[in-house]
Amino acid sequence: SGPQVNNAASLNWGTNPTPATPLSANAANVTIIEPQLQIIKDVAVDGSGDTGNGGDEVVYTITIKHTANSEADAYEVNLTDVLPTQFITGVGAIAITSDSTGSGLTAADFQIAGGNAGSGGTLQLVAGKTLNIPEGKEIVLKVTGKVSDAAVLGQTFDSPAQITWTSLAGTATNLSNHTAT
Repeated sequence: SGPQVNNAASLNWGTNPTPATPLSANAANVTIIEPQLQIIKDVAVDGSGDTGNGGDEVVYTITIKHTANSEADAYEVNLTDVLPTQFITGVGAIAITSDSTGSGLTAADFQIAGGNAGSGGTLQLVAGKTLNIPEGKEIVLKVTGKVSDAAVLGQTFDSPAQITWTSLAGTATNLSNHTAT
């Protein structure tokens, strides 16, 4: 569980020139609980392994789920996954293979923005779509493409993924913002 805070209060009052008379009260400690998410990203080139040649199929599997220590729902989860320029995608590249979140999202609610002629870009939610992940639930995405024929032998491709989320639903101020990579 999270840190404990105390909501103690004090009030001072008085009339001039009499000194103020303090009044104070202590409240019970409150334990703060927060969601903790993790992102797991796997790659399979030509069905297994992580090495290949130009034209080989590449499948990225991205799992977003709560850690074992998470104690609350996560709201407004945003995914940013920068795909390498050597990764070529086409129509139907994104699929949701598992979703226990109850979000109702479909593959069409995700997009690969930017990039150049189907290469690279950033996997993310479509603007206006919201992903909330209740405690103990997860979503699994697959992005399928190919290694570019222009890839250089021995070249390594990085594809950093990041998620952010808040601990409160809706519009609120002073939200707890979280990030995992």
